[in-house]
Amino acid sequence: MNKVSAETRQAIQTGVRKKAVYVVLLTLALFLPAATLQWWQAWALIGLSVMGVAFELLVLLPHDPGLFAQRSAVQEGTKQWDTILTVLSVLVFYAVALVIAGLDFRFGWTPPFALWRHILGMVLFLISSTIIYWAMMANTFFTATVRIRTERAHQVCDRGPYAIVRYPGYAGGLLTYIALPLILGSWWAAIPAALSIIGFILRTYLEDQTLKQELIGYQAYTQKVKYRLLPGIF
Repeated sequence: MNKVSAETRQAIQTGVRKKAVYVVLLTLALFLPAATLQWWQAWALIGLSVMGVAFELLVLLPHDPGLFAQRSAVQEGTKQWDTILTVLSVLVFYAVALVIAGLDFRFGWTPPFALWRHILGMVLFLISSTIIYWAMMANTFFTATVRIRTERAHQVCDRGPYAIVRYPGYAGGLLTYIALPLILGSWWAAIPAALSIIGFILRTYLEDQTLKQELIGYQAYTQKVKYRLLPGIF
């Protein structure tokens, strides 16, 4: 950490603060609509999310400080369409899904889930996190938004999960949105979660077109790794 520039260090500090704010907002988005703290499924989701934040701070940050810093804010050169899709898919729909799940728990719109469904959701969440962080560890150009990182000599990554599918981070993200309604026990939350999944799929198409046009070597990479999200399917 002591070898990074002052600018990178400041970006890292911003990123750390944003992680703390994320946990606080996640907690409020769940428990305020639920009007109670007696909701173990919400605590389970918060615990899993905190585990992910801890991994980023304790493992990813020392492994690649530059990547952590770059992901702390929207960078210059981000495609406008991706900014819109990111806000809709990740922020709006994710937040809506959490709030709806809280209201669902409060008013009992969805009949109680069997325990195995909650456990399945937690397992899917852990798998999704593993895929996402594996992709981050393998790819130093794993930015939060679509942009060609000319300042760091952007290159195609074909290691780790990128040898299996072209967008392992998005694949993990899709699993997160499938897991969310199961963990929280809310079929109503599956509606905004499904909209987020549609947004992710659209992002993969648009990002694929962008990288084919702007990133040297990406066209050849698509011939080697045929599928964007699901091996043998899509």
